[in-house]
Amino acid sequence: MIAEIVFPVPLFRTFYYAIPPYIKEENVLCGLRARAPFGRRFAVGLIVALHKDDEVDLSGFAQIKEITSLLDKKPLFGDDFINLILWLAKKCNSPLGLIFSSFYTPVKNLKESEIMEQKTNISLGVSDEPAPDKTDENIEIEKELYPSQKAAIKKINSYIAGGLRKTALLYGPPKSGKTEIYARAIKTALKSNGQVLYLVPDIHLIYPVLEELRKRFPSETIDLWHSKITPKKRLESWKRIINRQAKIIIGTRSAVLLPFKSLSLIIMDEEQDDMYKQEEVEPHFHARDIIIKRAESHNSCVILGSSCPSIESFNSALSGDIELIELKPKFEDSLKPRIQIIDSKMYPAKIISDPLLEKIKERFEKREQVLLIINRKGYSYSVNCVKCGWKKYCVKCGIPMTVRKDLKTGEKIFFCWRCSKKDEILEECPKCFKKIFRQKGVGTQKLEDEMSGLFPNAKIIRFDGTTDVKKSISDKKEMPDIIIGTRIAARGHNFPKMSLVAVLNPEIDASPADFRSTEKLFQILLEASGRLSENISNREFIIQTNDPEYYVFPSFINSNYRGFVDEEIKMREKFSYPPFSFMARVVIFGNNSKEIEKKLEFIISSLENDTKHKTDNIELLGPLGVSKSKIRKVISGYLIVRAKKENDVLSAINRVRDLKIPKSFRLKIFMNPYNFR
Repeated sequence: MIAEIVFPVPLFRTFYYAIPPYIKEENVLCGLRARAPFGRRFAVGLIVALHKDDEVDLSGFAQIKEITSLLDKKPLFGDDFINLILWLAKKCNSPLGLIFSSFYTPVKNLKESEIMEQKTNISLGVSDEPAPDKTDENIEIEKELYPSQKAAIKKINSYIAGGLRKTALLYGPPKSGKTEIYARAIKTALKSNGQVLYLVPDIHLIYPVLEELRKRFPSETIDLWHSKITPKKRLESWKRIINRQAKIIIGTRSAVLLPFKSLSLIIMDEEQDDMYKQEEVEPHFHARDIIIKRAESHNSCVILGSSCPSIESFNSALSGDIELIELKPKFEDSLKPRIQIIDSKMYPAKIISDPLLEKIKERFEKREQVLLIINRKGYSYSVNCVKCGWKKYCVKCGIPMTVRKDLKTGEKIFFCWRCSKKDEILEECPKCFKKIFRQKGVGTQKLEDEMSGLFPNAKIIRFDGTTDVKKSISDKKEMPDIIIGTRIAARGHNFPKMSLVAVLNPEIDASPADFRSTEKLFQILLEASGRLSENISNREFIIQTNDPEYYVFPSFINSNYRGFVDEEIKMREKFSYPPFSFMARVVIFGNNSKEIEKKLEFIISSLENDTKHKTDNIELLGPLGVSKSKIRKVISGYLIVRAKKENDVLSAINRVRDLKIPKSFRLKIFMNPYNFR
């Protein structure tokens, strides 16, 4: 018998090993971990297939090595897990070993007895906070549902109780009660002794969800999973999940890789958020694709919840691939704030326009809260010399450095948001030696300084991912008067006295290179408006913009996301953008822009002149985005491979990988990319 094994290393292939005489063949099963010689060392891998000796072509091997031992008596990972890593490796066009490593790393090299032990602390999950007293279990009173909520939960509960595999898009305006439906669906899943995965797009949203679920389910084990938890807690949580001790798991996108054994319900809140797409490191997956795939093997119910669903999900619902469940609150109009657009060109050289400033003063005098959203961190976007145009670039990343305040000293510094490199602000230009610099744009820190000067007695906090809003609020001992933040502040937080929300210059994120940019703009406006408190009648939402005629704004003002979606779907179908096509972004990194462009043109010509494969089904766009800057240490350029069928894109990408690209260049491939900058 021959065992086919995948190792947690970034390789695309599997390896064949013979079974030694001292291991009985009947004990060798798919899903077992095996230790085997790998190069000059020994490594632990996973058996993904078993073959008879005559079923495998071993003619190219002088000698086939043998596995040395099995780490498990029973398969640690089932067929569903093996099928999932094989499927994901193909879909993401990522090394199979890297996919396996993503699932397996928390328990690498542990013995089966250490993983399957039952003596783990199951009372608190991975949270440091004390669990609520169980005597309060029946104090939480369920809210009364309005008709469309009742219909939604009745339908969802029937899927969960019946063990039916179903994906539903739960669509409703902000404050329409999606969280209440989630809670009741969780209750049904727990009754059937199933596990629940509750996904949120950002770490900052985990703790509000945790607090809510602890009130509703004080006696249940709730585990957390995100990038900030310690390795020890990560291991404990992983064990509880595989042992079915953890019933509710709240996590960010990486939680989709956990070893669930009885997954009944998957909730993906704010499903439209692009944080669910992993592009920083491989594998470049989207959490939505994985949960829908995992639901197939677990017969799980999937709820994709959103006030402004992604175009891909909405199109799937309209075409019948997934079910559309729409929430229509009884008093939907009462949820809508007054909306006003302010043309900031009428107030040059002012960060806050005069009309908006008056509204903020009015709210401050009434002791109501104000939220200001600007989707840029730091002090300013860039600094350049007035005389010669010199800009400061990061020597590591090659991107322009911004200006921010040092968190320790409070002094202004150059800062790179990609690698966190810091540099001092120069007194004179290193190119022309002039001493006049112009700072362009406004970030959250500069806006905070502006508001502190205008409202010296106000309690102001900044929430942009570099600060802990929960700690900031507790330090103030009272709820803040003014909150300043990026899009993070617009996601899922409840502010009890929020009567005014303003978004400053939202159009700056609308990039012609990104076909999703208008969709993202609508989403951030809707998310921000959802932070207004239901308890205040005179709620206002302000858009301060340099482009008041931008075509997204009328659809937002009229609360016509459905109409906006219909137009976007028509546009994407006309120009063959997803979901009507599949795309891959082929990126070349190097030190010379001309050479990069030549390499991209070489890839294009190689694909177009390939006589063995059809090229009629694919479209090649590029070279694109090749930087001409001589300052950057690393330069990149890319091309787009596009086709109606995913297999055609994958076939073209595999041919690209087979091309001989010199080692002086680095090749990266992003399947179904979200980033085009």
